[in-house]
Amino acid sequence: MNSNEVLLKEAWKYTPLFKLTEPYGQPSSFETQIPKPQGAAVVFENGFFNRELSQLPKGVELVQSSSLENQATLVARENLFRNRDNSQTTLCLRITQVLERPLSFYFLNQGEKHKFSPQISIEIKENIKLCLFEEFLSEGDIFINRTMDITLGRGSQVEHIVTATKEQESLLNSNTSVVVNQDSTYSNFLLTLNSKVIRHNLDIRLNEKGAHASSFGLYTLNDNQHADNYTFIHHAHEQTTSEQLFKGVLDDESTGIFTGKILVDKKSQQINSSQLNKTMLLSKKAHSHSQPQLEIFADDVKCSHGSTTGQLSPDEIFYFQSRGIGQRQAKEILSYAFIQDILMKISDRELREKLTTAFTQKFKKFQLETL
Repeated sequence: MNSNEVLLKEAWKYTPLFKLTEPYGQPSSFETQIPKPQGAAVVFENGFFNRELSQLPKGVELVQSSSLENQATLVARENLFRNRDNSQTTLCLRITQVLERPLSFYFLNQGEKHKFSPQISIEIKENIKLCLFEEFLSEGDIFINRTMDITLGRGSQVEHIVTATKEQESLLNSNTSVVVNQDSTYSNFLLTLNSKVIRHNLDIRLNEKGAHASSFGLYTLNDNQHADNYTFIHHAHEQTTSEQLFKGVLDDESTGIFTGKILVDKKSQQINSSQLNKTMLLSKKAHSHSQPQLEIFADDVKCSHGSTTGQLSPDEIFYFQSRGIGQRQAKEILSYAFIQDILMKISDRELREKLTTAFTQKFKKFQLETL
């Protein structure tokens, strides 16, 4: 086994690959009628772009792949499930104007033992500010293998939210590769509430001076749900900054995983980077695995990482009970308070309220047993 195989095996240590490698086929059609989304939207049905349902605002252009020089595609590290199937068409977008409202991506999937592999490449021009919002809506036992490559032009500010909020039995593997150029800011949110097995692969390259990346994650899981977050931030240039904060709330027999690696090149001096993972266990049978990692070859850096896993404090529960609040409600309040700081970082108010409601409703489904 060579070094690359060892690294690949380690990266997938806690996720049952056999569940993602079962025989899945391609469906012939999409049977369920989906209402037309409101606002700016890019819609995929069963892995393919649906132009009729999509609504592209001014400043979002469809371009040929040959004319799109997307740096993220060139530098993306190969991933076990990263889609390189030439038979699958890549949707290529170029964003040339500031978008006042979020550009939403909806992935509508249906079937049994079907596999969908949408591929998207996005080039964002200079000094653009926008929000990208992704939502996966699936019916049936299917495998979604989404690949997205993003390049930020100089001075751009991008907020990117990836969600799996609806009840679904799907398997989801998302591959996101991002190149952040000079004085640009990329903020990513990986928000997981419902999916049988979900794996996020986030690969960020801070390519030029002044580039900044923020990576935030929430996973609230119950039953046998399984969420694996794998992030890689590469400080490829001096005077770049990054921050990471992932939080998990695990109930029943669910499993939550965070593996985050920060790489600082030898010539990448004056770096400031932080990484933190916090997990709350609400059940004796829940499992949490955390692997924050730093690989630093420069000497003029400020880097930190950490991980904590624990349970709710009995003293905190008693405090609520002494004021007439029941144990279950107290646990719901404390669980929400634990994740609120990440939700409050979402700048779009409507999306923030929508996602806050989704997380609040999810906590009501928890067993919240006494530990």
